[in-house]
Amino acid sequence: MKKRVLYILLFLLMAGCSTTKEEVARMTVEPAELTNNEQQLIDAIGGERLTAIDIRNTNKDAKSVAFWIDHYEKGKFKEKLLQTESSLNKDEKEKKRILLTRHSFTIDEKEAELFNFVFMEMDGYSSFRQAYFSGEDYDKQAGTEMSGQISEKKNIHLNEPITLAYFIKTSENEIEAQQEDVFSSKDKLPDDLAAYEDVYLMRMKVSK
Repeated sequence: MKKRVLYILLFLLMAGCSTTKEEVARMTVEPAELTNNEQQLIDAIGGERLTAIDIRNTNKDAKSVAFWIDHYEKGKFKEKLLQTESSLNKDEKEKKRILLTRHSFTIDEKEAELFNFVFMEMDGYSSFRQAYFSGEDYDKQAGTEMSGQISEKKNIHLNEPITLAYFIKTSENEIEAQQEDVFSSKDKLPDDLAAYEDVYLMRMKVSK
């Protein structure tokens, strides 16, 4: 009797694990290899490319995907930028691609940023942009900037935010950022980034 119970428990455990793996494998993000046309689109938009990422989804429960940028000033959350949401179809052959660029400029001697977000699908694309003033006044020439995006395929779980890319501006001479900590952060700011004037984390979440 005890052996039968153990076998049943083992079977249930293995079934649960396989279901989890199956769900995980259905949704992934990974760095994109841009075509010439896509690169020309980025060149036309202008600015620095922060991220180019492909999304694949075959999970029938995934209905929508949301994107946004969390902006922090010296460790404190300030605002959400470029908030947008799109439907997500279950199609193994279709991949969706997201592009994010930034352009720095000055208005009335104040530092400003312009983010351009492009969401590409097989039948076209949509774009969004937002400009705003940086929170801190500091000499750009004496400051430091750093950006990065995920470098390998990552799994996505339903209703869990994932960090795709980051951009940091500071008046300090160097930036120390552990990328593993940045990309493992779901909806918080990693402790080693709290000292910098401006930190932007691009995030996404897939929902039912």
